Amino acid sequence: MKSWELTSSILRSFFPWLIPGRSVVVHQDFAFWGEPWVHLINYRLREYFEPLYHVPASGSMAFHLRRPIPTHLTSAQYSYDSFSPKEIDAAIAYSASLVAPSMRPDILAVKVLIHVHRGDLARARQLLDTYRSQGIPFTPGMQTVEQRAGIGPIAQLVAKLAIDPVERNESGAFAEAAAQGALEGHAHRVIGRTWLFPALRCRSSA
Repeated sequence: MKSWELTSSILRSFFPWLIPGRSVVVHQDFAFWGEPWVHLINYRLREYFEPLYHVPASGSMAFHLRRPIPTHLTSAQYSYDSFSPKEIDAAIAYSASLVAPSMRPDILAVKVLIHVHRGDLARARQLLDTYRSQGIPFTPGMQTVEQRAGIGPIAQLVAKLAIDPVERNESGAFAEAAAQGALEGHAHRVIGRTWLFPALRCRSSA
């Protein structure tokens, strides 16, 4: 699920065919900072999916379908506007509770990215300050989101090169290219796959 458009398409095309009591959905990049839609949709559907297994030392999380999903939930065209601030907070808290403590910072970073995507950089920066004051580790994922919010060292260097002719001349084109390349490199990491197993037999706590 790499975008809202693709997420909505997957829900419409595949989720109606999942079989309650048998089907398993595996979000391969569940504990990844770059896919907010996965967490918001998963929380919206939490009444129908049971957390099944978090693959150790990976970002993958499996969910077992327990009940049929109403059509109105799979046929909707979702976006950030489909979720209230309260539901977004609850979704991130829910997802963080399902994974190992070492992976929770990257899920918390998702909330920052949501504010970045919505253009509320002030709120994103405020949230980063809160995380830092709480002693939450700034993992590579959290640092990448910090760059997106425009307050990390790479973002600051790009901004400085753009507005300071002296620094630009002294640093040369290489520094600017390196900084921009670092940002683009992070952007290329925004990937994700969701695997559907419509009729996989599995053990359940139910």
